[in-house]
Amino acid sequence: MIRVSFGIVTASLVSACAVDSGSSGPVDQCGASTLQWLQGKAETVLYDTRLPEGRRIIHPDTAVTRDYRADRLNIHIDAQGRITLIACG
Repeated sequence: MIRVSFGIVTASLVSACAVDSGSSGPVDQCGASTLQWLQGKAETVLYDTRLPEGRRIIHPDTAVTRDYRADRLNIHIDAQGRITLIACG
């Protein structure tokens, strides 16, 4: 009985992780894909760039929450002031 239950639970977990082959992948709700051209540029370009409300500019010592929000834009800046990552979250 335990083996049967374990098998059912395992099958349920595996099917829950399956990816729908018909989907086009994750949706870019925060607009990160349109801003990838900023990667590698100096942080100062952000002053003249229209960014969505709720964005986070994250420097090496910036404290941030670990909650994930698909509609929130995160822009990571390195110690030299260069944009290193633009992603939703």
